[in-house]
Amino acid sequence: MKIELPTSLTDQAVQTLQELQAQSSRLASSFDSDIRPRAERLIRIYPIPVLAVGFGIGYLLGRGTKR
Repeated sequence: MKIELPTSLTDQAVQTLQELQAQSSRLASSFDSDIRPRAERLIRIYPIPVLAVGFGIGYLLGRGTKR
């Protein structure tokens, strides 16, 4: 059984999907151009604290998903 949606609702869904895809691609390019170099710089300057934070977050996520 196929459900027919009103065209205006379908058009709105398609428009929303296109906007989300556009925002997603902008965010991905922003990550590569802005956040990535900053993260790499922080890792190079403070490698031990960054590892400790990473292990801490991993530990907390592991404990949280066990239960």
